[in-house]
Amino acid sequence: MPLRVPRSGVDQHLVGVGLASLGLFDQRCRRVEAIAVLGGEFLCPGHEAGRAAFVSVDVLEHSTGPGREADAEDGADVRIRLRSGMTVRDMAAGSGDIELFNMVDAAVGDAVRPDKRLWIGAALGGNLELFKRVLELYGEPPDACGCELVVGAALGGNVGILSALAGRGWDLRATGAEGWTALHEAAYYGCGPAVEYLLGKGLSANSRESHGFTPLHCAASRGQDNVVLLLIEHGVP
Repeated sequence: MPLRVPRSGVDQHLVGVGLASLGLFDQRCRRVEAIAVLGGEFLCPGHEAGRAAFVSVDVLEHSTGPGREADAEDGADVRIRLRSGMTVRDMAAGSGDIELFNMVDAAVGDAVRPDKRLWIGAALGGNLELFKRVLELYGEPPDACGCELVVGAALGGNVGILSALAGRGWDLRATGAEGWTALHEAAYYGCGPAVEYLLGKGLSANSRESHGFTPLHCAASRGQDNVVLLLIEHGVP
C-alpha cells in the first residue's frame, strides 16, 4: 500500500503504517510476517523517516480470553493496542488485503472491541470489498469517525468507497484540522480519481483552508501535475 501521511484529518499513526508483505510460515501459530512502513512528516516514537520496522504478529488459533495472560507458547496477544490505540485488526483493514483481514479478524474475534480506527482503516485501504466486509461484520461507521472517514476514503483512492459513504449520508464537504477538506487532502497527495469525483459532487475547487490554501495550491506545492490540470480544467482561474 502506498505510504500516505496526511497533514490533517486522519489518525497519523493509522495512515503512517502500511502492511506491505504477507508470508505464512508456522502453520500451528499461523504466523503473519508484515512490514510496517513508518515515515513522512508524522512519526511514531523511535523511528526515523522512511525507515522500515519489521513487525511479527502471531495470529492465534484461539485468542486469549479476558483476564488471562498469554502463555509463552501462545505467541503474541492479539488484544494488544499501539500507543495510538490501533489494533492488528485495524492494521489489517488498512492493508487493503481482504484475505489478511478475514484471517486476523477471525483470530481477534470478540477479544477486542472495534472503534473508529477500523472503519477509517478500511476506507484508507482502498478495497471496496474489504470495506463492505467491515460494514457487514460491524455495522455502520460510528459518528466518531467524523471527517477522517471521508478523508481516508479519498486517500485510499477508491471512488466506490467515497460513493458508498455519500450514499450513507456522510458529508463529503466536512473539514478537519485547519479547515482541510477531503478535496484538499486528495489534491495534496495526487489522488486524481478522488479529486475528480469530489469535484463532480460539488466540492469547490476554490475552497480555502485556514491559511488560504485552495486545492490548487495544495496540488501545485507537491508537484501533482495531473491534479493541477484537473483543477484548471474544472474552471479554477
